[in-house]
Amino acid sequence: MAAGIEVRCLQCGWSTIQLNHAVCSSCPLDRNKNEALMIFQGAGIFVLLALAIFIPFGYLVDLFLGPDYYRSHVWPKSLCLILSGAVVWFIGKSLNEESNENEFAPIHSFMFLKMEYWGVVFAAIALLIFLLP
Repeated sequence: MAAGIEVRCLQCGWSTIQLNHAVCSSCPLDRNKNEALMIFQGAGIFVLLALAIFIPFGYLVDLFLGPDYYRSHVWPKSLCLILSGAVVWFIGKSLNEESNENEFAPIHSFMFLKMEYWGVVFAAIALLIFLLP
């Protein structure tokens, strides 16, 4: 019989001597637990997609208003963030209202903030970009 090691669960104090570490489900030493950081829940990934949709906005501004117009002026960047924030706010508000009505539906969030709050964050960043040189 192969010699094992004694491992003590830091959460509950359960101790075992074995080759494979088998401890309670809340043990921090359990390497089989899925401890992925939840970046988004539900449809929260649409926060990033809303920003990605408006990335070509700069190219369209340059196409219609002249080369390097987007880079030299501030208002197109602010407008892009306000538009993406409005999209995120309306989608997030409608999805989270549905999840409030149905207790089994997930809350739609990104980086621990509900989707509709990201619309406000985008608007605040747009205001800062517009007001600060």
